[in-house]
Amino acid sequence: MSLDFIFDCKHYIDYAEEIFNDGDFSQENEYLIRTGISRAYYGLYHFCQNFAIEAELLTESQLKDSGNSHSRLINELKHTNHFDLEYRKRLNSIKKDIGETLSELRDYRNDADYSSKYPRTSGRELERDLEDAVIGTKEALDNLERLAAGMKEI
Repeated sequence: MSLDFIFDCKHYIDYAEEIFNDGDFSQENEYLIRTGISRAYYGLYHFCQNFAIEAELLTESQLKDSGNSHSRLINELKHTNHFDLEYRKRLNSIKKDIGETLSELRDYRNDADYSSKYPRTSGRELERDLEDAVIGTKEALDNLERLAAGMKEI
């Protein structure tokens, strides 16, 4: 592998979708379902991270702080309004939707990666969270494309 190789994080999303489409949600495959949730989150996270840097919403150094980079990116997407003219305000709404999805998937990913018993008490179920992660990631990527296109018009 060359040093200038850049990993295509779409592979994470494709893998999550493959796990979901397989449809074997038996207890023996819980590790796969958890992995799918985690990969969907990280795929979307890296797309959003690259977008934030390219769009100059955040700098690379702001996103290098591993203890804070996920929260910083989510907060930037959810709470910062960059577009003040009336016809551009829809871009803030799109950006916020992406941030909301990323935030929700981060919660799912934290549970999938760190909880020995996946939380079912709050009405959430592992299989449904995987479905939400796969669908939410695709919708967020579509919104990311719309946001990028809208920003190019400015």
